[in-house]
Amino acid sequence: MLCAIIDSRTSSYAIVITSLLSLVCGSIDILRKKIIQQDKTIQLLQEKLDEISGASD
Repeated sequence: MLCAIIDSRTSSYAIVITSLLSLVCGSIDILRKKIIQQDKTIQLLQEKLDEISGASD
């Protein structure tokens, strides 16, 4: 009986950990994509700023 309880708790723990890990990995992927998009936007703005600064010289 004790082995059944331990196995049940262990499998429940494994399911919870797996679910949390999946959620964390998904969140990290979303954040990574947002960071890449922001980096591209910053590069574009920097290029525009350089154009404006160069035109005013």
